[in-house]
Amino acid sequence: MDKEPFVLRVIGDNMEPEFPDGSIIVVDPGQSAADGDFVVTKLNDQIELRQLSKNNGNWRLTATAAPEENSDITSLAGIIGRVIKRTDARQKFVKEY
Repeated sequence: MDKEPFVLRVIGDNMEPEFPDGSIIVVDPGQSAADGDFVVTKLNDQIELRQLSKNNGNWRLTATAAPEENSDITSLAGIIGRVIKRTDARQKFVKEY
């Protein structure tokens, strides 16, 4: 059975300005993630929104507004899915990734 896309609400400001607090994101667990993608991952038993980057063969998860929360990872196993769309709470703004 294929995994279906799902939606989440962004809580907090550690991914601003790209993902303001209260944004709604659509996550596709069936798409593989690549360098530069925004992903939802499970870190330390918490679900987190981060930007994935690769540098010299190493993977990094970046919180755009909170660099102290950046994490180096050894594999992509903890990635739940790739963000494919963002909207605000009233759906007046929509951006696809």
